[in-house]
Formats: sequence, C-alpha cells, structure tokens
Amino acid sequence: MSQLGHGVGLRTQHFHEFLETSPRVDWVEAISENFMGIGGRPLAVLEKVRRDRPVVLHGVSLAIGSVAALDDGYLTQLKSLAERIQPTFVSDHLCWGRANGAYAHDLLPLPFTEEALAHVVARVKQVQDRLDRRILLENVSSYLAYRESELTEWEFLAEVARRADCHLLLDVNNIYVSARNHGFDPRAYVAGVPVDRVKQFHLAGHQDRGSIVIDTHEGHVTDAVWDLYRDAVKRFGDVPTLIEWDEGVPELPTLLAESEKARALMTSALAERTQADVPRTPSVRPGTTLGSTQATMFEWITAGAEPVGAEALVHGGALSAEERVGIYSEMYWLRLRDVLREDFPSIVRELGDEDFEVLVAKYLRAHRSTHFSLAMAGRQLASFLDTLTIEGAPHLASLAALERARTECFVAADGPVLELPALQALASDFATAKLVPGASLQVLTLSHDVTARVSDGEAGVEACKTHVVVWRQGFRVKHAEVAADEADALRRVLAGQGVAEVCEAFVEREDPAGAAFAAIGSWVGEGLMAALEV
Repeated sequence: MSQLGHGVGLRTQHFHEFLETSPRVDWVEAISENFMGIGGRPLAVLEKVRRDRPVVLHGVSLAIGSVAALDDGYLTQLKSLAERIQPTFVSDHLCWGRANGAYAHDLLPLPFTEEALAHVVARVKQVQDRLDRRILLENVSSYLAYRESELTEWEFLAEVARRADCHLLLDVNNIYVSARNHGFDPRAYVAGVPVDRVKQFHLAGHQDRGSIVIDTHEGHVTDAVWDLYRDAVKRFGDVPTLIEWDEGVPELPTLLAESEKARALMTSALAERTQADVPRTPSVRPGTTLGSTQATMFEWITAGAEPVGAEALVHGGALSAEERVGIYSEMYWLRLRDVLREDFPSIVRELGDEDFEVLVAKYLRAHRSTHFSLAMAGRQLASFLDTLTIEGAPHLASLAALERARTECFVAADGPVLELPALQALASDFATAKLVPGASLQVLTLSHDVTARVSDGEAGVEACKTHVVVWRQGFRVKHAEVAADEADALRRVLAGQGVAEVCEAFVEREDPAGAAFAAIGSWVGEGLMAALEV
C-alpha cells in the first residue's frame, strides 16, 4: 500500500477522540484556513494529531484562478502553518472565488480557455516558489459551464499540472457530479489525466436532485462513485485516499468504516490494474476575457443581483443558465448565514430565525467577506447593528460585540502566561516595568449591560455604559464586567504603557496604589498577562 494509505478529514466533532484516543486511521486532512494565524484548542488538537500520524493541509481560499492578486497575508500564514505542521501535502482547488477585494467562499469553476490556463500556471508557479514546495490542485464540482471554454476540463487540468509542474488531487466524486451536470463521460475524464501527476484521491457523498447533482460532502459514497473509484485505482494505482464528510458529520466509527471500504476496494482493484494514458489535443477558439467573466459572475453570486444575460455566458440544458448561476448564489448566502448563526447564537435567539435571515441578507450586502477565513465573516456585525434601529432590541449591537470578542479569544494566538511568583520577584523594579498583555485580551465598552444575557437568554438587559474584559485562560474563554478605571488601566496595558502610567488610571480611588496593585494581582491570577518586562 501507499506511504499514506487511507485517511479522514479532521473535524471539530471528532476533536475529543483524537485528543483522548488513537483512532485507527492512517492520516488526516486538516482544512488549512481553520488553523492559520490562530492558537488555542484547535491548534493544540492539530499538533497532537500531527505527533501521532501524517497530516495533509487542504485549503479552500487560495483562489488560484482569480484575476485578483494573490492574498499576501494568506500565503504568509499558510507557509507559517506548513513549516509548523510539516504536512505531507499542501493542496487547494483549481477554481476562483475572489474579486474586488472580497471572497465568495465557494469553489467557482473557471472557463477552460488558453487565457485562463496561462494565468493559472503563472499563479501556481508563484505559490510554489513562495511555499518552497509543490502543491496539489483539486478538480471541483461544477453546476455551470462557460460557452467560451476551449478545452475539456481534464485537458485543462492536465495542462496546468504539466506546465506549472504541480501535482493533482483527483476528487472522484467531483468528476461524477460534474459529468452528470454537463453530460460528459466520467471515464473519459479519468483516462485523460496524466498518471504521474495524481498524488491523492478524494471520495464523498452527493445529493442527486434529478436535473442537477450537488456536491454536499454528506452521506455515504454512492455506488456509481465507488465504480468510478475502481477505474481510477486501476489507472493511477496505489494513491492515498481520503473520505470527505462535512455535512451531517457522523460518529467517527461510521467515518472510519467508509474509509475501510475504500481500502478494501483499492486492494481488489489493484489486482486488475491496467495503464493506458489517452492523449488529447486541445481545440482553441476565442472567448471573453477571464477578468470580465469573473467580475460578472461575482456580482451575480454575491450581490443577489438577477443574472440577466446569463445565457450568453453559461450553457443551459436541463436547467437554465440563470438557474445554474442561482445554485452558486444560494450556496453563498446559506454558507455565510450558517457561519453567522454559529458565531452569534444570542442574536439568533433574540430575533428568531426569520428576522435573523433578514438581518444576514442586509449585512452581507453591506459588508462582503474580505477575509479568506469564513470565521471572520461576522467581524463587522456589531458595528452594522449600531446603524440599525430594531424595535425592542437596542442592545443587539452590544450583544454581538461581546459574542464576537469571545469567538476571537477562543482562537487567539497562544503565548506565555505571567505567574504571580514572577510578578513578586520584580517588586523592587515594579514601578519601571511594563506589563505585556496576553494575545487573547480584549477590553470592550458597550452601550448595554449584556454580560449575563450571553449565557442566559432570559437575563435582563440594562441600558448603561458597561466595560467588559474578555480573555482566554487555557482553552476556556471568560468575560467579566469591570469598573471604568480598570478598563482604562487595561487599555493602557494594551497600548504598551508602563506600570506607572497604568496605575494612574486609579487616581480617583480612595487608595489608588492599593486599588492598582489589587487589580494587577487579579489580572495575573486570572491569566490576562503574558509577561512583565523591566
């Protein structure tokens, strides 16, 4: 068998099992964006898993085919994560999903033109130079095909791999889904991909709606996909295989059983293996520019605009061109809505499902997602709520600000924690020292006291200026209401001021020095500070 064998995706639902036991799985795949630039429990789980078995990093936001410039911050964080985890592979998708400084958070298909081919090849070379490693590109499921395409998808994929000298992640389910949606032979696709470039397989479930097949990554792999996987194994041989199951995630034993089924099928298929590479000659015809195609599609998908004229850009068929575009638009809204529901449960509880849907639609139209991570989609919701008048709920902006701060603290970067003995050891130099705040520390000033409302939906809300400190102690996020002068003192710490200036915040107290030292002792005891520098 291959060096890696058969793996599963690392999902939050299974974190505790990977932390507490050693599941029988050869390797795991982690979504890169879920671990980039963060700390806390998620990163601790990934590092523990990496100590036990190989890890592959799989991205969803590289947007290799977008005409927008590559996100430098994204590449910096991805390289840092790769250096830390030392994955066997780093992969992403052959698609686009970025325009006008915003993310669609979807794997949007490219037109298969010579212009797009040259663009993608140049970008792959740029990314590989930056990461100092070859990457794997995955074929995506698609629900529309462009009239301007000059090549078949497998011709395009093969040429990208050859010209850019990168490897391929062949998603067998995606081949089947796209073949059904566009009427091509999936076995011709498998036969048209160069054997030496394929380094990994993906398998997943899908939803068959009759006139369209949707790649849901939910449920068991279908018989038709298993059959196509057998053909792929015969052609490409012993290639590491991953089961993707991202919606309705089952218990880990169910997922592992699906992986074992793939292992058994591979064993039997290898005995029947034959090799036959089918060369294909691309045809060429002129089309519209890649940039104009992406700009038009991005507006249709993210702005909720009617896709007027879609028939001129996209093939119809069993579904109209407008309906095919609408599939991507619907998934964009649903994906971001679900993320916001998860990050702001108190807002959902306060508004109810229907009004929350309305709020999300307004918010996303005003604030498109400009960060590669879906986790950042709600970072402007509190300020947006401040601009709205919602009858009977003037406290929602405060509630959103506190929930957002707690979410950010949960994944804040890890770092040292100042202990009381270290504080006491510097007693003689204390006045000239500077406290270094922990990476998770935040200080909020809210227009309403909602500190109890976050954990108890029935708790009362008072319209008054409230100061709240939010931080993480270990893996546990905490928040507490503090007096105005203590909030001022903590902001001075965050601004890098020395202990003497921090103590000045308590000048109005009856015993300023005593109050300052009590507060600092409390901060250290609760794990808010990282260090004390002289």
